[in-house]
Amino acid sequence: AYNSCNGILHMCTNKSKLIVEETAKVCVEGNSCRYSYFKKTLSRLLGRQADADPLNKTMPNHKNLRGKESFQ
Repeated sequence: AYNSCNGILHMCTNKSKLIVEETAKVCVEGNSCRYSYFKKTLSRLLGRQADADPLNKTMPNHKNLRGKESFQ
């Protein structure tokens, strides 16, 4: 149990507190407080956060939008 808790704490050092709390809440509600489940849930929530980040989205296809190729 000590190694699992230590691994979880080490995994969460550079993560947002809100995401870590949400992950812990999901684990407690699912009655599955294990390192592997926590890791899987954390990566899923971080992936969902990355998808919601507007900086990672690509430009939509539209005839009025031109890329850098048009300005050479």
